[in-house]
Amino acid sequence: MPHRALPLEGFDLRRHVPWTQLFQSFRLALRIRQLLLAAIGVTLTTVGWRLMEPSSTTTTRKLDEQPFVFTPTSWPWERDLGFDLTSPDPQEAGEPPVNALWALASGLKNPQRFFSQVFGNWSVTLTPVTELLNPGQRMFEPTVPASERLRALFQLLWWLVVWGLFGGALSRSAAVEFARDQSTHLTGALRFAGRNYLSFLVGPLLTLLAVLGVALLLALGGLFSRLPAIGTVVGGFGGGLALVIGLLLAILVMGLAVGWPLMFATISVEGTDGFDGMSRAFNYVYERPLLYLWQIVLSLVYGSFAVFCVLFLGQLATLLSLQGLSLGANRAWVESIADEAPALLAPPLENTDWALEADHDAPQSTQSDATRADATGSETTRSEAGSGIGDTILKYWLRAWATLIHGFVYSFFWCSATLIYFVLRKSVDGNDLDEVFMGIQPEPDDLLPLVGAAAMGVDLTTSDRPANLSPLPPDNPPYAAPR
Repeated sequence: MPHRALPLEGFDLRRHVPWTQLFQSFRLALRIRQLLLAAIGVTLTTVGWRLMEPSSTTTTRKLDEQPFVFTPTSWPWERDLGFDLTSPDPQEAGEPPVNALWALASGLKNPQRFFSQVFGNWSVTLTPVTELLNPGQRMFEPTVPASERLRALFQLLWWLVVWGLFGGALSRSAAVEFARDQSTHLTGALRFAGRNYLSFLVGPLLTLLAVLGVALLLALGGLFSRLPAIGTVVGGFGGGLALVIGLLLAILVMGLAVGWPLMFATISVEGTDGFDGMSRAFNYVYERPLLYLWQIVLSLVYGSFAVFCVLFLGQLATLLSLQGLSLGANRAWVESIADEAPALLAPPLENTDWALEADHDAPQSTQSDATRADATGSETTRSEAGSGIGDTILKYWLRAWATLIHGFVYSFFWCSATLIYFVLRKSVDGNDLDEVFMGIQPEPDDLLPLVGAAAMGVDLTTSDRPANLSPLPPDNPPYAAPR
């Protein structure tokens, strides 16, 4: 009998090197439902924060007096993703800043600077974290007035209110697709986040209340130092206790600042409450600090690259769309749309090299910035070309497109946080990466169903008399032959 070789099992990265699954966050974050949820969430956050800002005159006066005051929030399509892609050549200092399209070409001249920008823009990946921590930092700033602290508190609460729903939906959608390879509908993710909405809020709020409670203990201890004659002595003896309480406060603050995304991921993956999310977050952070730190650094580097790729794709799509329109439409109309387009998408069209420009070889001094000749020879100013209803609609489409690009930052953040939770859970608890809460489902029963219970003569009615368990006579008794 010939010997049959046993097939060797291939090396499974998902099983042996689970942190490599973080590279799936790019794929998960690019889903259209993820981008829509993130875009809606960042827009609602901006609307709420802008309503909380004071008037422009008051803000200007306060900014001149106190530079720490939070500036009015810009709209998502007006924000910069933080890539410094301008040309470092002093001879090109007068040229307008280049974007991701031209950065690829300039990267051949200075690859070190190019790769440092593409992979080193960690701040863009940490945008949701900075949005949450900035109001909290202003709340504890010693020189901040009471009105600014109150506004910072409301901004912090509004951020939690918005992302308690949309962040939970983003995390839930990523968890189901990663673990089960199943797509979750937009409404299904929102329904899950709505059912567990209070749980998403309880974890961060309880930790924040614990921080405030411990800080209040220190404040009460400081009151004893005001006692006459013995106040300083009591304060000196209580210094050791104050240090212990300060250590507890530091543990809470570090756990909240670093582990709050894991609270959302816990509820999305396990389907539990906010208390479990808070306990698991602190447990995983302090049980596997090096693994958690490694995953954070990897997510920051990979996130910077992913955001640059999305920015490049979005700017390329915008440029090609406007170029396609310029082939048949009025050139002045297309330029008027491009001039008012969000700067996140592309530079103005006059800074690009157009193949079909009539005066392409003409000197720059002979070209007018206000008047262009279209294909029919008529001259139209940009103000006249871009003043219709259709122009306004197209401009809003460009703003929505830029908002989706900016929303990818938030989508990638929540997807990465969810995958990091899966890896930490496997390392600490030993759970497989495909285990996710899918709702309460009836357990399968291998027993055969009971059939014919009434035919056995069992009295199922409620009565004090014992049930009659004697079998009933057959409907058709067997035929008996006469004797």
